[in-house]
Amino acid sequence: MLYGYKILVVCTAKIYEDRFCAFISSLNESLKKSGWRIMVFCTESDLYRKNKANDGTRKIFDLINYDIADAIIISDQDIQDKLVKQKIISNAKQKEIPVIIIGNSSSDNYSISYSLNSGFEQVVRHIIEHHNIRNLHFMAGREDSVQSNDRLEIFKEVLIEHDIPFSNEMVSYGDFWDIPTRIATQKLIDSKNIPEAIICANDIMALTVISVLRQNGFDCPDDVLVTGFDGIDQIYYSNPKITTALCDHNLLGQETAKFINEIIDNKLPVCERKVDSSLLINESCGCHPELRADSLDYICYVTNAFNRYRGENVSLSNLSYTIHDCESIEQVTEILSHPLLYNAFVLLKSECLDYTVDPNISHSSTTYGKSMYVCLDSDNKEKPGGYYIKTEELIPRMKDILDYYTYPLIFTALHNIDTPLGYLCFCFCSYDKQNYTKVGQISTWVGTAISGFRNMQYQRQLLKKIEVMYQHDSLTGLLNRNGFTRLYNSVLKDESIENITLAMCDLDNLKFINDNYSHNEGDEAIRIVGKALSESIPKDIEAFFCRYGGDEILGLYLGDVDEQIIKEKVDKYLEDYNLSSCKEYEVSTSIGVYTSKKKSFREMFSEADKLMYNEKIQKKNRRI
Repeated sequence: MLYGYKILVVCTAKIYEDRFCAFISSLNESLKKSGWRIMVFCTESDLYRKNKANDGTRKIFDLINYDIADAIIISDQDIQDKLVKQKIISNAKQKEIPVIIIGNSSSDNYSISYSLNSGFEQVVRHIIEHHNIRNLHFMAGREDSVQSNDRLEIFKEVLIEHDIPFSNEMVSYGDFWDIPTRIATQKLIDSKNIPEAIICANDIMALTVISVLRQNGFDCPDDVLVTGFDGIDQIYYSNPKITTALCDHNLLGQETAKFINEIIDNKLPVCERKVDSSLLINESCGCHPELRADSLDYICYVTNAFNRYRGENVSLSNLSYTIHDCESIEQVTEILSHPLLYNAFVLLKSECLDYTVDPNISHSSTTYGKSMYVCLDSDNKEKPGGYYIKTEELIPRMKDILDYYTYPLIFTALHNIDTPLGYLCFCFCSYDKQNYTKVGQISTWVGTAISGFRNMQYQRQLLKKIEVMYQHDSLTGLLNRNGFTRLYNSVLKDESIENITLAMCDLDNLKFINDNYSHNEGDEAIRIVGKALSESIPKDIEAFFCRYGGDEILGLYLGDVDEQIIKEKVDKYLEDYNLSSCKEYEVSTSIGVYTSKKKSFREMFSEADKLMYNEKIQKKNRRI
């Protein structure tokens, strides 16, 4: 429960399909009356295939907050990854949250599904009993599909009941979609064993079978009868209209809502509910249609939807390119605040804002981490983004959203192939199918845009690192000769700078240290001299330092500097170091400091070098 509302979590895929829109609208309308709010966690794919893209999109189910869920629905036919379903069920059981499986029976969980006997069996019987057909063929779904195999068993049973012999040659597999069905139908036609009727396990395959038959000169229903199963919208507008088993998804939503309330209110034990599907007679079996629909309205709707989708894709692509070139995440938020992203939240993992880490690898111990960066809250014009929330909160302003938006919240993953970036949440104000179609469209675009932005930021960071490595000495961290020369040339071009001071330090007795205490000690002594000179900056003076070569350290001061100040600061630093280091040798340096109006580096270096060597000679003379 959250803010006084019971929370139903729905785990599904492909929410752009007609059946989902019908189901979720009736489910939500029925449940919100009794104090429920729905959160839908969805993927674009059914996760049947094992690939990296599916690895990325399935991570949205890791976002489910089981502490606020009162019931969970899993659409069994839409989520084909068994491990994903098992994980959701296991997590729910730990919190004693009831799980309702939609579409299949389950001995361990509540389940609700269509009664195949009341629909698909009627279709098969209608073809055999009403049309007297005995030469039938079954266009099945996937070979490993429970739903398809259940329908195949019903097909067999009805054939046996009517003394029609069954053989495996009577079955083809169209995998529930267009291309495999085309291949299977063409193979059937090429075999020259054309059946009198083809019974299809879903409507999409039925439409495809008719198309392939027509391409090969066969008419439906004059030459071959064809039937489907599902009752999708397209069957009313095809030619011929498809005879099918109508699965009323509005009714399924209503019955599911009743079932959930009974489970929660009456503490029902685990059980199963069935919703009847019914025969819908149309033209593809040779009968007259029971229902008529306005094809012109449908064509106009589909055309407008396609044109809108295509136009939005162009706009989104252009925005994506712009996001790739953004210099900051604030600019990304500004671009995402676009009319195409309405009723939307974009939340990113905190590591997406760390441009020093490889963007192609997840760096958090959990999928989404403990906090999320709100990159966009499209409906909040005063504060559209730029702050963090706890991941368990899911979205900002949750209470206001639950109070004001009574429609389902839709969550979907943002990912770069298999690397999670964050997630999107939509709080649409209607059940418009075009909005649900936008979920996949927008998530793909935003994921691509954020991935491009991260890659560009990471490349810039790498270039900065390379630039630092190119211009800096690895031992001392000071500029190297190349970096110092470039900087010195820029100082010469700066007309605001008149006088400069160049200091040169040369480590005393480096050979003695190397020979008697190792080269590592010699390197450490060079580093300490560099540190000493870099700490010698007088107040209000800008300075730069360089390891020019070997044990030579240079300091460039922009302005007049008293050489005694530099020498005293260096000597004091080295004196303190020698007292605290407890080494058997002392680190000391000879310094030459030269101040002048700007001259070439060669001239300045030569003068400072002379002064440094003069001091080195004086030290030797004093020792003698």
